[in-house]
Amino acid sequence: MSIKTSIWELEPHTNTKHEILKRYLQRWLPILGTFNKGLFYIDGFAGPGVYTNGEKGSPIIAIKTAIDLIKEERLKTTLYCLFIEKDPERCKILEREINQIDIPKQIKIKIKNKDFLSSMDDVLNNRLIKVLPTLIFIDPFGFSHTPFCLIKKIMMNNICDFFINFNYEEIERFLSLSEQENNFINFFGCEEWKRALILKNKDKRKFLHDLYIKQLHKEAGIKYIRSFTMINKSNKIDYFLFFGTNSIKGLEKIKEVLWKIDKDSGNVFSDTTNPNQPKLFTSSYFNDLQKEIIKKFKGEAVTIKELKDYILTETPYPIGPLSTKILKPLEREKNLLITVSNRKKKFTYPDGCKINFL
Repeated sequence: MSIKTSIWELEPHTNTKHEILKRYLQRWLPILGTFNKGLFYIDGFAGPGVYTNGEKGSPIIAIKTAIDLIKEERLKTTLYCLFIEKDPERCKILEREINQIDIPKQIKIKIKNKDFLSSMDDVLNNRLIKVLPTLIFIDPFGFSHTPFCLIKKIMMNNICDFFINFNYEEIERFLSLSEQENNFINFFGCEEWKRALILKNKDKRKFLHDLYIKQLHKEAGIKYIRSFTMINKSNKIDYFLFFGTNSIKGLEKIKEVLWKIDKDSGNVFSDTTNPNQPKLFTSSYFNDLQKEIIKKFKGEAVTIKELKDYILTETPYPIGPLSTKILKPLEREKNLLITVSNRKKKFTYPDGCKINFL
């Protein structure tokens, strides 16, 4: 999708994407802000900061989220914000929107009227990204503005998490055009994408989706990646929103976010830890996770940390309800499915205790 106007209408799936960003910031800022002298937030395609009906865009959402955390005394370090926007008119509107907010001294804001690629060349030579935990929100129209070599360079720096919009609808539309070949080579960082040219529909979509994840893992060195499928009003896949981090805590928090998102928003989120078992976030997950854990650890004794790490890194599920919804029912089961050692109180599962799967 390409938009020529300075301000445009907010689509439902974009609203949900912003909700994911906001909820992750609510967790990311206080956690890393506790142990660091500053934090760095970059919005690579910032836009005007407002939509036609007055809804706020991602830069304003980030600022207001940080202000709320400061008021609650949950963010006590300096937040450096860089908003990159190529279009000069959108930059003016964004500046106007920001000027209407009472910005505390704790938040430092810079707007850069420049394209993303050249701006990031400057940023990657900046000491902030080298020494401060950084979150980058990369949400372009199209795919040609985010070459894979840049993603690799970004992830070489300190603690860096990112969101990136993988515009599948546009990628699929232009995939067979010979004049786009170099753009696709740059985007995927390889020529393997060409194998998708002979594939149809779901096979093509899955192949390109999985190829990008493989490249993020193998070439960019990203440990943990989550993928969310965004469905548009026509019930077609518009894009994948990828989240990447090298922090297991970051992985834990993004999973928390997904389980907090409104299930009735008209959007579908597919988590592809196991691509053959896409999960929708419903309460049935408790039974599914119980079965998966019992099958995996039957006859073994594992620590709570080992169990949590397995759930986080090898399954689509969050760890929040582990104690109350998973372990406690298993321990109460008459058929004696588990026993617990190294604890003082029954039906509690503190760090250090061991779960014995019978």
